[in-house]
Amino acid sequence: MRWANLSGAVLKAAKLNNAQILRANLRKVDLTDAELKKADLRWVDLREAKLINANLSGAELEANCLIDADISSANLNDANLTQTDLSSANLSHADLRKTNLSSTNLNYVNLSLTDLSSANLYDTYLVGANLTDCNLGGCNLSGINLSNADLSGVNLRSAILRGANLSRAKLKCADLKYADLFGIDLSSVDLDDAYLGGATMPDGSIHDDDIINI
Repeated sequence: MRWANLSGAVLKAAKLNNAQILRANLRKVDLTDAELKKADLRWVDLREAKLINANLSGAELEANCLIDADISSANLNDANLTQTDLSSANLSHADLRKTNLSSTNLNYVNLSLTDLSSANLYDTYLVGANLTDCNLGGCNLSGINLSNADLSGVNLRSAILRGANLSRAKLKCADLKYADLFGIDLSSVDLDDAYLGGATMPDGSIHDDDIINI
C-alpha cells in the first residue's frame, strides 16, 4: 500500500503484521492495540496518531513524522526509527530496547518509565525531554544534547556520556555508577542524591563516594 490517505481512520486492534504502508497519510489515525510487527511504515505521516499499546517490534519507521503522537506503552523493541521526528510525542512506558533512534528528533518527548537499554541513540536530539525513571543503562549518549532534560531517577549505570550537553539537566537520584562523564560541564546540573560510585568524572578522575549532594 503506497500513498494511501487514511487520515483520521479508526483502526483499533488492526492486524497489520508485515504490512507495507509506504508514504501514506496516517495523520490522527487511531491504531490503539494494533499489531504492526515488522511492518514497513517508512516515510509515513503519523502526526497526532494514537499508537497506544501497539506492537511495532521490528517495524521500519524510518524518516516518519510522529510529532505529538501518543505511543505510550507501545512495543518498539528492535524497531528502526532512524531520522524520525518524534518531537513532543508521548512514549511513556514504551519498550524501546535495541531500538534504532539514531539522528532522531526526541525534543520535548515524554520518555518516562521507558526501557531504552541497548538502544542506538547516536546523534539523537533530547532537548527538554522527560526521561524520569527510564532505563538507559549501558547506552552510548556521547555528544548528545540533553540540555534542560529531566533525568531524575534514571538508570545511567555504565552509560557513556562523553561530551554530552547536560546544561540545566535534572539528574536527581539518578544512577550514574560507572558512567563515563569525561569532558562534561556539570556546573548547572542538578545531581542531588545521584549515585556516582566508580563514575569517570569530567576531569578523568574516578569518583569514590557513592552519593553526591550538590
